[in-house]
Order: sequence, then structure tokens, then C-alpha cells
Amino acid sequence: MTATTDPIRRPRPATWIRRFAAVGAVVALLVACTDAESSETDTADPGRLDTELDDVEIEPPPPLPDIDEDGSVDAGTVLVHGLTPGERGLHALTAGDPDASRSTVPLGDYDGANAPVVAPDGSTLAAVAWPRGSGEIAHVLVVGNLEDGFEELVVDDELDMWCVQWFPDGERLLLTAFVEESYSPRLLEVDLDGEITEHSVDPGRYDCAIPLGGDEVLLTYIGIDTDIQGVARADLSTGTAELFYMKLGCMIYGGGISPDGAALLTAAACDDPSDSGLHLVDLDTGEDEQVLAGPVAFPAWSPTGDWIVFGLYPDLDSSESTIWAIRPDGSGFRPIDEEPGAQPAWVGSVGDP
Repeated sequence: MTATTDPIRRPRPATWIRRFAAVGAVVALLVACTDAESSETDTADPGRLDTELDDVEIEPPPPLPDIDEDGSVDAGTVLVHGLTPGERGLHALTAGDPDASRSTVPLGDYDGANAPVVAPDGSTLAAVAWPRGSGEIAHVLVVGNLEDGFEELVVDDELDMWCVQWFPDGERLLLTAFVEESYSPRLLEVDLDGEITEHSVDPGRYDCAIPLGGDEVLLTYIGIDTDIQGVARADLSTGTAELFYMKLGCMIYGGGISPDGAALLTAAACDDPSDSGLHLVDLDTGEDEQVLAGPVAFPAWSPTGDWIVFGLYPDLDSSESTIWAIRPDGSGFRPIDEEPGAQPAWVGSVGDP
């Protein structure tokens, strides 16, 4: 079932922009997005993140809402990537029970797996995993479930696999992976037999491709070497893309399409901390609504779309997030787990931990 792509160059151990994402360090992104007017030395292209920050004063984030435990959360399991030394790897939590202990998800020869995603029918998980001793560079695309475990679908130690998303038909995956020092990813469509079709999209700098249906995908941008810092709609059949949504002074991380197909969930890291946080972007109009202001990372939907799970930093000096949940209307703000963790996924019905 294993397939390999064409030989290409080996990635260096860590490029700084993907290390930000790999540990969920939105704090660093907030600093990197500081207003150019606050810096005496910022003469760079506005799309690059090389502003001098020595004398920049960062505004504190707005206060978080009070914890709201009115009503119960969806049933299911939340997967989280552990951050505590000795506890790294993939762990399962019981949704709605912050006192429940974590259970380790067996990953075989892998030290960890990034941001697992659930197939539309809830039957299968996909994730990018890193083999033991690889320096947390994900070289393997795995599929499976919590009960039966995972198997390799694509193995390529020349790729730094970053983001994987399901097509709506549940029969294919769209993998975003990086090569060496290039910020232009390879975009790979992978079926469940491991067969690969490579796509090329211009402009080609983005951190994740999210399928919408047919040949249409959303590309979420992180503003490296380009003046686009938002989300574009792209057509895989033509390789063209048009800017769909952006927030000036912000970098946008896409957290997936709502189960009803109406909205894109994003985490924004902005010059103005009051603009940072969770946002819902209407896929018809491009208008956004802020769900929560604050330093957040890697949001994901619950299977029903009634809840959002995400990493939250206690302050701008913290490098470790904990896992929280909130309803799309901004109510129900509450902790899911009190231990450090990142990249949560609310997996619902794909086996028991």
C-alpha cells in the first residue's frame, strides 16, 4: 500500500516558518506580524517577515471570556499532540471530561503525528507522522483508526509533510509538503491505494490546501515572500488561484470547513491583538465573524459542527498551549484538558482509545 514520489532534495531539519506551525507557536507569529510603523528599521517588502523587533512594544491580548460550562459538549474523543517532555506523541482525551486521564494512541515506529483529520463519514483518520529519530520532520502519511491502528499510505523521506485534508468524497487526500529551503510546497492528491497525482497552483506559497469539492480548493497563506496573507480559492484543473479572503496585518491559519459546508474556520495572528483569535469566514460572501479574541492555534471542528476545539496560550510569553473548546456563537468557552498540548482533532466515531 506504500507509494513513493519522485526523488527530490532532502529538507533541512527545520525551516523557521514550519517550526512555528509545528509547535503551534502563534505567539511568535503575533510578534512577527508587528505593525511596520512601530519599527524604525522595517524597509522590507510588506509580504516578508524580516522586521526588526528589538524596540517594539507588543500590545497585550484582550481578556478572555469567563468559563461557561452551561450545557454538555459533543460526545467523542479529542486527539492532541503532547508537548511535555516524555509525553510527546498522540494522545486521546474524552470530550466533555477535563478530569479524564489521557491515553496514548499507539503509533508503532513513529514518535508523533501532526493534526489528524477525520474522513467525512467518520470512519478513518489520516495524519502525517514522523519516524523515530527523524527530528520531528513528518515523512509519512498514515491512515487508520484508534481501534485498529495506522498503516503507511505514502513514505518519502525527502518531503517535510505538513498538512493533509480529505476530499469531500472521502476517497482521496490532499497533502501539502515542503522541500528543502523552498517555501513553495508540493501539492499531492493521494487515493487510498497510495496512488499520487501532483498538482501545481500559481501563486505557489501556502501552508495548507483544503478541498471544497470538484477541483476547487482553498489555499491558506502565511505571507512568506508574497504580499498575500490570507486565503485564496484555487482550481486544480487550471492551476489558477484568486484571493478570496484576507485581513490586513494578520496571518491566517485554516482550520477546516464546517460540517455544513458554509464556513471556513481560521486562527488569525494579527498586529492588533484584538483582531487575533478564532474567526469564521462565510464561503459565499467572504465576510468573517470573530468567535474568540486571543492567542490561539490549530482550531478544528467537532463532528457535528456544534463545537470548536483549539489550542490556547495563557499569555504572549508562553510557548505551550492547552486545549479548549467553544461554540461557534462564542458561548460555552471551557477547557478540554489542563495538560500542555497542541493540534487537537475532535474525531468522534473512529474507534475507541
